[in-house]
Amino acid sequence: HDFWRMWASIDPGAMRALCLDVVDFRYVLSEDELFLAGERSSAALYIADGKHLYTQTPGTSVVDAVVCTPVGGDTWVCEASLWSEWVTVGKIAAVARSKVFSMHAAKLWTLVKEAPSVRKISTTYARNFHKQLTMATPPLGDYPTDLYVPHTSVADLLSSQVEIELVEHDFWRMWASIDPCATRALCLDAVAFRYVRSEDELFLAGEPFVTALYVADGEHLYTQTPSTSVVDQSVSMSVAGDIWVCEAALWSVWVTVGSMAAMTTSKVFSIDADKLWNLVKETPSVRKISIVYARNFHKQLTMAIPPLEDYPTDFYVPRTSVSDLLSRHVEIDLVRSSAVANTGMSYDQEIALTRELEEEKCCVTLDKNSRLLRTVLMAVLVLVRHDGRRLAEIGRREGGTGALASGTLKTYCRFPGTKRRRGEPPTSAIQRLLKEDVGDLAPLIRLADVRSEIQQTFSSKFGCETVYHKMVQAATMYDTVFDAEDAIVMSRLLDADDEGLPEELDCLGPIKYQDVLMMRNKFDEPVFFTWFTPDEFADIRDNEEDFKSALKKWLEALSWVEADSSQSFNSQRILASL
Repeated sequence: HDFWRMWASIDPGAMRALCLDVVDFRYVLSEDELFLAGERSSAALYIADGKHLYTQTPGTSVVDAVVCTPVGGDTWVCEASLWSEWVTVGKIAAVARSKVFSMHAAKLWTLVKEAPSVRKISTTYARNFHKQLTMATPPLGDYPTDLYVPHTSVADLLSSQVEIELVEHDFWRMWASIDPCATRALCLDAVAFRYVRSEDELFLAGEPFVTALYVADGEHLYTQTPSTSVVDQSVSMSVAGDIWVCEAALWSVWVTVGSMAAMTTSKVFSIDADKLWNLVKETPSVRKISIVYARNFHKQLTMAIPPLEDYPTDFYVPRTSVSDLLSRHVEIDLVRSSAVANTGMSYDQEIALTRELEEEKCCVTLDKNSRLLRTVLMAVLVLVRHDGRRLAEIGRREGGTGALASGTLKTYCRFPGTKRRRGEPPTSAIQRLLKEDVGDLAPLIRLADVRSEIQQTFSSKFGCETVYHKMVQAATMYDTVFDAEDAIVMSRLLDADDEGLPEELDCLGPIKYQDVLMMRNKFDEPVFFTWFTPDEFADIRDNEEDFKSALKKWLEALSWVEADSSQSFNSQRILASL
C-alpha cells in the first residue's frame, strides 16, 4: 500500500512497530466468511491471495438487487475502518484458501500518538480520507463500498500537501493563479512524493535526469568531482531543505554534474518532465507561459559560461528567477487577468504598472497569498569622497526645455541608481549608470566591492507590494578639485548669505553650505547632487517627506550662471557662481 510504504521510508522503526503491535495474520479456508453485512468494522483487511466473493444486498447497501463481485488477492478491504466509524455494506467469503492480514484501528492510533515522525502525515491522510468518504454520493461520485471509496489514492489524499509545497516556487504559484485545476492536475499526474532516508542517494553524477526535485526539508550533501563537473578537485557542500534541484531537467536535456545524498530523513517531491509537457499540451491556459519560461530558461542555461556567469550546477543556474525568464507580455496578461482583479488596484495604477512592464523597468509575480508582487532590479552607486561623505542625488528639473529654470523642480534624497532592464547583467547596469547618470564624474571614480540588498515596501503609485533587489556598487572618488573649464558644475551658499535665507532651510543646518553639483542626464535634464555624511543621509532619507520643502528651497536659493561656448566643452553647460 502506497501509504504504508511512505511510513516505512519515514520511520522504519514505526513500521516495524506497526507490524508487531497492530497487524494480525491468519489463513482463511474456503467458504469462511471474512465479515458480514451491517457489522461495525474496527479493522482493515489486506487479502494477499486467493479468491473471494463480495455480496451486496438492498437491505444494507444502496443497490436495487443482489450484486456479487469476484475479489482476487492483493486487495485492501474496509480501509475506511481505520479513518472513520465504518459499518460494512456487504459481506465477503473465501472461495479458496487465502492469506489475510488485519490492521486494528484502535491499536494503529495508539501507535500514531506515540510516533511523532508519522503523526502529521497520518492525520492529514485520515482527515482527507474521511472528507472523501462523506462526499462520495452521486452525482459527485459513486457510493462507497467495503472495497472502494472514490478519490482515496495517496495522490488524491496528499495532493493538497503536494500543492502547498509546489507553490513555494514562483512559477508554479503563477500556474495556480492562472488555472488552479491545471495545478491540481500537475500534482495528481506529474508529481511523485516520497521520503528519503539518511544516506540514500537522490541521484548520482553523470546520469541523464528527467525529473526536477523539490527537497522540502532535511540535510543533504552535494558533491562535484572533476570527472563530471568543471571543478579542479572534489567539492562537497551541505544543502538544507526548501530547495529545488535539477530544475533544468524540465526545460532541457540534462545530465547531472554532481551527486546528492541525504544526511537525514527528508521529504522529496519530484516532477516528471514528460508528464509535465503532456499536461501543458492539453492545457491551453498555461501553455503560453510554460513555453516562454522554458525557452528563456534554456537560453540562460546555454549562456552560463565564465567570465559572464558561473557554470550551472544541479541546483543553480544563473539568472533563472521568474522575473528574469518571463516576458513582459506574460506579466501584462497576469496584471490584467481576473485572478488579480480583486486586489484593489485602481485603473490608473494598473495602467502605470502596465507601462512600466512595457518599458521593462520591473517584473511582476504572485506572492504566497496569490497577491500581485512587483519586483524591481536596481543598480545603486555608493560613491565615497576622501572625507567619508557620500554622493547623494537630491533633485532634478523635469518636463522643461533643458534650460536651468524651466520645468518642475522635484526633490528627494537617494543614492545615484538605475533600474536594471529585463535580462541585463548587474555589471552592465552599473556601467550604464556611470555613463548616463554621472558621466561627468566617471573618470574620477574607482569601483570597489559589490553587495546585495533586498527591501520590500508597499507602492502607493502601483497599488501593490514592491520588492527592490539592489546591487550596491561601492566606489571611491580620488579627485574632487574641479577647474572652471571642467564639465562638472557646482554651486554653494556662502555663510554671508545666511540672513536672507528662507526659514525652511534651518532644518538643514550646516548641510546647506555644502557644494551642490549639477549634471545633465541622458534626457538633458539638470540633476542635482551633494555630499552627505552617513548620518545626514540616513536622517534625510528616513524623513524624506519632511525635508522635501527644505531641499527645494535650498536648490532655488543657489545662483547659477550660464557659460559661453569658449568656457566649457558644451555651450549648454552651467557654471557655478561662487
